[in-house]
Amino acid sequence: MSSSADASRTTLEAALRDVHATLVGLLEAAGEQRAALESRDRERLEAVSARQESLTLRLEHAERVRMTCMPAASLEESIALLPAEPGRRIARLTAAIRQSVLDLREQHARNAALLQRSLELTGHTLQFLQRLVLGQPPTYSPSGLAGMSHSLVLDGRA
Repeated sequence: MSSSADASRTTLEAALRDVHATLVGLLEAAGEQRAALESRDRERLEAVSARQESLTLRLEHAERVRMTCMPAASLEESIALLPAEPGRRIARLTAAIRQSVLDLREQHARNAALLQRSLELTGHTLQFLQRLVLGQPPTYSPSGLAGMSHSLVLDGRA
């Protein structure tokens, strides 16, 4: 194998290692995000979001490097062109990347569901407080509680 092909293989493997390490960091951050959501720690949530943005930029860079150093159009084709041992190492690495992506998607779905539920509970709390403060009965629509309606009739004191 030529030194150019060796360098390309080494760069590809390094880029894939960086992709995997970044995905592991994103998984850790998603776990921290969930903990911050559960504890309602806004400052911690903002810090985790900033870390996730930084990791996302790192992942984009690693992906660009990976794409430029692949000797073939697809990763599978590129792996097939490699000698046996480096090909196996890179294949194991890509399998770990696939699993990390699946785990990350799952964690993000759980966090999104938690956020959605938190928003719904906040909405219900606001509706309750409005009814309590304004003393108006709730209005209903065909889909359920519609929230507060305000009368368009002016009070005689106005």
